Amino acid sequence: MKKSILFLCIALSGCVSYTNQKPSVYQYGLAQTEMQVRYATIESIRDVYIQDQKTGVGTGAGAAVGGIIGSNGLSNTKYGMIGGVIGAVAGGIAGQKISEASSIKNAVEIVLKGDDGKLFVVVQESDNQKLSVGDRVKVIGGYGNTRVVR
Repeated sequence: MKKSILFLCIALSGCVSYTNQKPSVYQYGLAQTEMQVRYATIESIRDVYIQDQKTGVGTGAGAAVGGIIGSNGLSNTKYGMIGGVIGAVAGGIAGQKISEASSIKNAVEIVLKGDDGKLFVVVQESDNQKLSVGDRVKVIGGYGNTRVVR
């Protein structure tokens, strides 16, 4: 039974995806793709968070594992089904909380002033860059992706 729980956890973990949004990481499809570069000056920076889209995988995985554990713990009694239901509910709640906590990323909101004098904002996952107000930076964009780099 332990093998089946382990298999279920491994199988469901494959459903979870994470897209790195750091400015120093390019997704495969953007490699060797021409993008536009413009220069701007940083007007302000503030810390924000990026919340990944919720998929329900954490809740489903937690419920499945909790249900298996709960029903197996009481399998030789008349309460086996009740244990499974309680385990599924508890596992689902725990899985949802873990999924929510892991889907929040530290980010920065950067207000920029372009050479044309217009203000615009780029939000990106925090990286090792040391950006400061007044810095002259490159804004690289194309195909729905924009990043601010030194």
